[in-house]
Amino acid sequence: MVFSKLGLTAALAVTLAVPQQAPDTPIIRMNVELVQVDAVVHDGKGQPVTNLTAEDFEVKQDGKVQKITNFSYVAEPGQVLPAPTVKREKGTVAPPSVKSKELSAGEVHRTMALVVDDLGLAFESVLRAKEAMLKFVDEQMQPGDLVAVLRTGQSAGTLQRFTTDKRVLKAAIQQIKFNFQTRVGMDSLARIYDERSGRELGGGSGGRGAAATRQPPPGRNDDHTKDMQEQADNRERDHIASGTLGVLRYLVQGMRQMPGRKSVLIFSENLALRQNDLNNSGVQDRIRSLTDLANRAGVVFYSLDPRGQMPLGLRAEDQTGAAFDVPNPRGRQSPLEARQQAYQDSRVGLSFLAVETGGLYLDGSNDLPGLLRRATDDQAGYYLIGYHPEAGTFRTGNEKVKYHDIKVRVKRPGLQARSRNGFYSMPESAAAAGPKTHGERVVNALVSPFASNEIGVRLTSLFDMDPANGPSVFSMLHIDARNLRFEVEPDGRHKAAIDVVTATFGEDGKLAESRTGSFTLRANEARYQRLMENGVIFTIMQPLKETGPFQLRAVVSDPAGEKLGSATQFIEIPNLKDGHLALSGIMLMAASSEAVQKLTGKESGDEDPAQSSQGTAAIRHFRRGQKVTYGYKVLNAALDSKTGEPQLVTSVRLYRDGQEVFHSDPRPLGVAGAKDKSRLMVGGVLQLGPQFQSGDYALQLVVWDKLAKGDRSVVSQAIDFELE
Repeated sequence: MVFSKLGLTAALAVTLAVPQQAPDTPIIRMNVELVQVDAVVHDGKGQPVTNLTAEDFEVKQDGKVQKITNFSYVAEPGQVLPAPTVKREKGTVAPPSVKSKELSAGEVHRTMALVVDDLGLAFESVLRAKEAMLKFVDEQMQPGDLVAVLRTGQSAGTLQRFTTDKRVLKAAIQQIKFNFQTRVGMDSLARIYDERSGRELGGGSGGRGAAATRQPPPGRNDDHTKDMQEQADNRERDHIASGTLGVLRYLVQGMRQMPGRKSVLIFSENLALRQNDLNNSGVQDRIRSLTDLANRAGVVFYSLDPRGQMPLGLRAEDQTGAAFDVPNPRGRQSPLEARQQAYQDSRVGLSFLAVETGGLYLDGSNDLPGLLRRATDDQAGYYLIGYHPEAGTFRTGNEKVKYHDIKVRVKRPGLQARSRNGFYSMPESAAAAGPKTHGERVVNALVSPFASNEIGVRLTSLFDMDPANGPSVFSMLHIDARNLRFEVEPDGRHKAAIDVVTATFGEDGKLAESRTGSFTLRANEARYQRLMENGVIFTIMQPLKETGPFQLRAVVSDPAGEKLGSATQFIEIPNLKDGHLALSGIMLMAASSEAVQKLTGKESGDEDPAQSSQGTAAIRHFRRGQKVTYGYKVLNAALDSKTGEPQLVTSVRLYRDGQEVFHSDPRPLGVAGAKDKSRLMVGGVLQLGPQFQSGDYALQLVVWDKLAKGDRSVVSQAIDFELE
């Protein structure tokens, strides 16, 4: 099968996933007929209050009480308690993490974007943010959570796909690194270095060494230097607004049509806006435009400051004179005052984002995972309150845009409500229309966080090592032919046309490669019936020049019937050049008598499995009592210096719904006589006995290299399957 490369880069760079809302998903509206506000209520102990009625609330717009006409409490499903964390011993492997079930829009409970503002984080803060996010994914992420991981320092066009797959999220988190372009620097607190001259302090020119004797440039005075510095500071803050705020705006726009109550959890320690900036029309317009967009999209900001408890006094590395806390009679702050003011300025923008959208600004704690849990727990439920706006609330024609304040108050004493604080007088435009053309629908399906299921599609991608071309991915794409539109030709044959688009996304969601192909299926009556029963399988071999985590996505479309089907697969390509032990992907399929005879030297004793697509490597749908065969390659095994042979030990494990249900004792892996010791072919047979219950399973293969040291001595690979 031959695929041609497809130029999708430009299209994907400007296309966001815009899934349609589920019919029963609450939508926050803001138009001439209805203004809705989502509010969270807590008691004095910080516990959520969920039993209030419309009579318990008062809503004001621009100081005027509004009559509540729409009211409901939207409760999210109860949280699933996380499994206890188990510390792994050296030389052991964790249970497999295989592909998660893809959700429909109606199954999404929470949509969350974890944003690392690497343009505003110091080195240690980046590490703390990564640790907190990994802990969240492992222990707090719930079924029904749709999550994405982004960085503000990356291109906005490489929006990370929202997913339920923890493997994808953890791989994205691991890719986050300190950004040397950060506006913060390596340390959250800049070192104090007092450059003020003695004359600035009201005295002579001595007393502070070189810094103290520094004079203004010829023809300049200190007031001019101060003005120049303030102008530079203003330009820097404008750059921040166009950087971090620009990426956040792009993100919110992409989340607008996504289901559920959405949230952006931003890890940042510096969105340096001074209180005066919020009174500046330019800065105010930018940040209020973002919060207004977020409010209309139903997006709440939670700002998490990773700095913890900050000591704002002097530190050992500070270089100051005796008057470090003496202000300048000419108006310049003392170094210590400047540090404290800079800290306060860094918090203003982050607090504003959270308060204006009804979220929380969380700081002052060294327990960053705890702050993240508090932010996610805050999304357990909310009140949706609506009222009919007064005439003139929204502008018509060329009227000037106005900002309307909203205040939500709970009448019961001791209760506090949080909600968005206002909106602009622009009426909400009609909901963004879905893609209309066939090409637009294909691109949308390729980037959407949801699987399109008009055509049944299943994608299985396996890592392999080709001696000639290096690392590659072998993919099997199964298509349910029953969903295709066949036409009967004059000669009696059945004909269907399909288009297949595949895309490979690497680090940060960047498009690494894309291909497309158009195919025509023609079949006589007998073959047509087999197609209806078994479907059709396409195989694709893709050499990859780079290593690391990848997402492979495929979209199958039937132009005649205008139907779509899509699937995605996460895969990680190891770096084999470092000499580490590695395993290829696992080929798993129903066992034939011939395969059992070859692998075990014994007759099966069982009837051969039915020759259908269900037991193939592309589908992996097996029956209890059935035998299956598996095959894989061991790569980079160490060789004994005397015998030239590897010393490998292997074990087979089965997991059902994440719980181990079977494991074999470790046994030596017999590979004597293999011609290529760097690529050892391994196979085996597994009996799926009647003791195994129906459900979703994962087969994990573990290999130990007795000649390797440390973490290089053990590696595992897994693949999922279903048992009926």
